Amino acid sequence: MRISGQSAPSKKKLSYLEARDYATIEQRVEEAERLVQAKRAELEDPANAMDAPRLVAAQAALDAAQQALDVLYTRWAELEQKNG
Repeated sequence: MRISGQSAPSKKKLSYLEARDYATIEQRVEEAERLVQAKRAELEDPANAMDAPRLVAAQAALDAAQQALDVLYTRWAELEQKNG
């Protein structure tokens, strides 16, 4: 029921750039997930177990990949909410 003088809440639409971002975000998330899996496998590789510098580098790469994935998920949620 709408009270006279008040309009229904307007639904925000995605801007052109947001729509382009939204159109590709699922694919980018999938790619980022594959990268995280690859970096995790590299970290867990027994061949690297005794190589401390390699383990440190592998952990840093995994952390960076996970952070990038988290940013994509956050952006996806923002776009989903705005898109309705």
